[in-house]
Amino acid sequence: MTTFDALFYPMGSARAEPVQVSASGSYVTIAASSWSRRESLADIRTTSRLARTRRVLTLHDGSQLHTDNNDAVDGLIPRQRTEQLIDTLERHPHAIAASLVFTIAATVLFFTLGLPWLANRIAQEIPLAAERVLGEQVLMALDETAFAPSAVPESVQTRIRERTAELTSSSDSGRAYEVQFRALGDANAFAIPGGTILITDELIATLDDDDALIAVIAHEVGHHEGRHVLRSVLQSSAILVLTAFLTADVNAAAAVVLAVPTFFLNGHYSQAFELEADAMAFAHLADHGVSPEWFAYALTRIKGETTDGGIFHYASTHPRASERIAAALAAAKDFPPLEDIVAARDTGTGNVQLADTMLLGCWRGSIAEDPDNSIDWWIRFHDDAQLEVEFTAHNGGDVRPTYYTGRWQVHGATLATRYLRRQDEAADIDIDELQRYTIDHIDDTQMRYFGVPGNTEFHSYRIDCLSGDDGAIDESLNLDRGQAEFAQ
Repeated sequence: MTTFDALFYPMGSARAEPVQVSASGSYVTIAASSWSRRESLADIRTTSRLARTRRVLTLHDGSQLHTDNNDAVDGLIPRQRTEQLIDTLERHPHAIAASLVFTIAATVLFFTLGLPWLANRIAQEIPLAAERVLGEQVLMALDETAFAPSAVPESVQTRIRERTAELTSSSDSGRAYEVQFRALGDANAFAIPGGTILITDELIATLDDDDALIAVIAHEVGHHEGRHVLRSVLQSSAILVLTAFLTADVNAAAAVVLAVPTFFLNGHYSQAFELEADAMAFAHLADHGVSPEWFAYALTRIKGETTDGGIFHYASTHPRASERIAAALAAAKDFPPLEDIVAARDTGTGNVQLADTMLLGCWRGSIAEDPDNSIDWWIRFHDDAQLEVEFTAHNGGDVRPTYYTGRWQVHGATLATRYLRRQDEAADIDIDELQRYTIDHIDDTQMRYFGVPGNTEFHSYRIDCLSGDDGAIDESLNLDRGQAEFAQ
């Protein structure tokens, strides 16, 4: 027979009364100083044993017995094997330490693997129609808080939309892609949910070639195809994800509209999403005959135009721009270099058909706005397509030289130069600047050429180069600005 002391709490009362509990067979007798009652063991529920925590036995009418005699309760109502195992583990320090490690590992795995998987499942279940409605709300919110109307000419907008339509014509995602333009004050692009790709005026000004802009748009298409916006916001809203998944209420994810504008203005895609969008972009570009190197070009140009801490995610160090540029160059291994592509697009309208050997060597020229403001330059075309250029700006008594290295290529009458590094008093940095010229006349001593676009006229005169390894110009052959009159 089992007997132990307890405190009895009647149903709905906080006043305790000391009692003695005794068990015999399948019944329990509860005896106080002035009363007693009999209960069936089958009707009694008990809390689990947890160290020295007081046990609570709940009777059929809701009344409770509280006791510190764990052994007596276990003798009265035998524990299940699982409960016994838990109690045993709770008494061993090594088991407690192991459980902490397991809990931490499980938490890390959930947030690194489980939560992204859940977010992806929910994002994939959101219908495109609902995503488009979400995108409209997001764009409206961004227009009210961050964007200004675009000043990009309608002809340029039409050209970019047509190129985007060509790029996305083979997409099987079911999205109807639309390009919109806004001013922001930063070179940027956004994949707005539902299929909208938003381009800022500043991005168009920074990227001076349509193919570079198309490479950025292809990256945004990659974000659309992977539903990265929704997945990113859902992953950052763990409670929303779990609620939507566990209740099978996909509509609960519509609350993401409140978080998406903030994501665009303050957040970045994860490294995995950026690299995934890059890979999709490279495949789209290659399938449409556009070199993925244009994305590397765009990334370098944008990186030079944005400041640290800006919101432009292409230049983000997560992942590093250098890694993404290397991936773009690897994807472009079957395409010619960009300077070759640019030179071959339009063979020019000049009066000459250039051969590489006609440009080899060193040239010097000058252009002046007035006697106190001018720019001198010397250029060396190497026979391995390498290029050296030095510009010296004269502004009154201020003289500022800048040295560039890069590559060059000619097709027909078109010369393309590509500056890849710049050195001056302030910096020594990697850049990527493409220039295109139409050569109108060239002979053994002189060359006349025009910038494209703009049609600015330039004259250069051949000079001797030193034979030393440093490739320096022989300054003893200096030409006074305007010394020679161009021969027609």
